[in-house]
Amino acid sequence: MRLRLAMLTLIVLFTACLVGGKPSPTSTPEPTATSTPTSTPTRMPTPIPAHVTLRGPACPDGFQDVEQIDKDVAIDATGVLTLTLGSNPSIPCGWQAADIRDATVIRQVDRQSQWPADDVTPKPGAPGTEIWVFEARQAGTSTLSLDCICPGEGGTGEEFAGVLTVSVTVKPPRQNLELMQPNGNEEWVEGETYEIQWRSTGVDTINIAVAAGGKDLGHIAFDLDAETGEYEWTIPQGFISDFGASASDAMRIRIYDPDNAEVYDENDAPFTLSAPSR
Repeated sequence: MRLRLAMLTLIVLFTACLVGGKPSPTSTPEPTATSTPTSTPTRMPTPIPAHVTLRGPACPDGFQDVEQIDKDVAIDATGVLTLTLGSNPSIPCGWQAADIRDATVIRQVDRQSQWPADDVTPKPGAPGTEIWVFEARQAGTSTLSLDCICPGEGGTGEEFAGVLTVSVTVKPPRQNLELMQPNGNEEWVEGETYEIQWRSTGVDTINIAVAAGGKDLGHIAFDLDAETGEYEWTIPQGFISDFGASASDAMRIRIYDPDNAEVYDENDAPFTLSAPSR
């Protein structure tokens, strides 16, 4: 009897442990909404290339199934378009002079023949290449049309084989400034005159500012014609030494477009400005 009661007590205790120790189901937390939405990265605009090489058809092989081939291209206003066309001197067919709709936008500057074409064995009948070069003149649109002409029947007259038309969009030039001098490690002296030099594209005027050790020291010049590319700066006596220092090896020159301060450049490394030796 005592053994039976002991066994019953153990069973009750064991069952209670199982029930009491059973873990409750884990609840999945609800997602928390952020107060500020995640920003979408801004896609940078694809820059317009300055120089473009466009491969066109061969004359007359490229016009076996069509009489007109159209192509589109965009370059900036300082760019060059190089057009490579297939040709074959052994076949009396050829490309005629380019017809340019608006020569104020783009103009032809060169035409060369290359025989044989690259990676072709020089033998009779081998194909060649014609290289046409066009230069952008100003922003706008224009078309280039080149006719492929072959001799007529019986070798008399001319027969039209096809035409290549290239639609050209010339974009305004990309704005750019490049400081050429000073560009780092120069040693300039108060009271002397030095030439600040730069290159510019698409910028009308520039301002020139100067700093020492990260401290702005003001402007040297305002509204300079960017195309001049140079400015003579006579450094005032005391420009640095009046601040209690005989020299600064942390000088910087910055040139920038007053209409768009994001277009700027400064010397790649600091230069030194010192008081004259006594």
